[in-house]
Amino acid sequence: MAEPGQGSPHPQIIDKPELKSPLRYLFEGSFTLALWALWVYWLLPVVTLFLWYLGFRLFREEFFIKSGLEELIIMLRGGGLFILAITGIMLAWTYYNYLWFLRRGERRNKFETIIFDRDIAQYFNVSEEELKKLKQESRIEITVVNNQIVLPPPPHKTTG
Repeated sequence: MAEPGQGSPHPQIIDKPELKSPLRYLFEGSFTLALWALWVYWLLPVVTLFLWYLGFRLFREEFFIKSGLEELIIMLRGGGLFILAITGIMLAWTYYNYLWFLRRGERRNKFETIIFDRDIAQYFNVSEEELKKLKQESRIEITVVNNQIVLPPPPHKTTG
């Protein structure tokens, strides 16, 4: 038994939670939450492995023991007919739209010219022939001075 008398001059915090500061409450709660999250994170592979085991067991039982494979084939036949019907309707609708836009002459895959070559050539003060040559190149090095293209001299092709 404990001796009667004066108690400890430093009361334990666990006995008197009001002695904890709000910062300590926040730290302890955050630390506890982080450790529980880490525990769950480490436990997830075990849970996943167990669920895979249950899935394989259920698959084996339903397909091989209860002859569910025949039922699956019957169900796929019905579902296959349904999918074929939907595909046929979609193809018919696509063909209808194709004919509709073909008859009206509204094709949306045409390229619309936004600016013509002569306008570009006129803006940069070059001839249309030079612009066409530049458009043929895979790499173009030009200098623009006062909105005018300064073309480098044509490269000399060496044979050798």
